[in-house]
Amino acid sequence: MASIGLDLDGVCYNFIRAMNTFILERHPELAEHILDLDDDSEWSWYKKWGWVDDQFVLAMQSACASRKLWWKGDCYEPDLRESIQGLRKAGHTIHVVTNRGYIPRASDATHEWIYEHLGWVETITLAKSKTDVYHNYFVEDDLANYDALVHNGTRALLINRKYNQRDDNRYRYDTVADAAKYIHWREDGE
Repeated sequence: MASIGLDLDGVCYNFIRAMNTFILERHPELAEHILDLDDDSEWSWYKKWGWVDDQFVLAMQSACASRKLWWKGDCYEPDLRESIQGLRKAGHTIHVVTNRGYIPRASDATHEWIYEHLGWVETITLAKSKTDVYHNYFVEDDLANYDALVHNGTRALLINRKYNQRDDNRYRYDTVADAAKYIHWREDGE
């Protein structure tokens, strides 16, 4: 059976919507810039407003501290829990690896959200590098992480988002459910 790594932000958790919602609550003057809560044309979309990374990290810290980020928020797909637990029922292990460790309380928020929206997973790791622990498969949205995973010998599966569109030969999937079907097909013959 396979070990499956899973990213959260941009894959399972709608980080862009959660942050845009929080920012609009705190900075209504930005409403003219945030016309679509789900606009994922750029990962660093806040730079279009003139914000710098440090400003955005402070907003993330405030959002997490006020339980608006990572404690709650939307899944990208309604059947996410079923897709993840279906892989577990087939004997695969699920390991969440996400880059949230630099935000206070992120670990508590992440654990709570995972258990509510994904169900039981074998491990939860907050780390910048997705390659610290080897997994047979890894579902990811970031191109640099995808490439590092492939270089590390992992079969990386890229979730399509507007910010990661390139003409390339990466393994792409529209949803985690699609990636799960691929893993079932490769591993279980389904």
